[in-house]
Amino acid sequence: MTPTTDAARLVSSFTDAATRVDTLMRLQALGEAALSAVREGLKHPDWHVRHWCAIYLDRGADPDTLKDLVRLLTDPEPTQSPANIARITRARSTWCRS
Repeated sequence: MTPTTDAARLVSSFTDAATRVDTLMRLQALGEAALSAVREGLKHPDWHVRHWCAIYLDRGADPDTLKDLVRLLTDPEPTQSPANIARITRARSTWCRS
């Protein structure tokens, strides 16, 4: 399995509440190889997957991923908007300091 396919499999496993924290750590260990799968996960039909992918990007967004996070402001899961606003603010702050 390649890091890219492993990342896509890991992103899909965010649907399992029992393994979410471990999945996040495994994705972070993959580094840049996980980024494409995580960005795709922001469009996943399950809001838990979108939520945890946004957590992954929380502190490391670049201009492109920041645009992906902004799209989450209209997330159909109503509990996500306040959290997404905070994530975007932190991500923008991190990116602007780079």
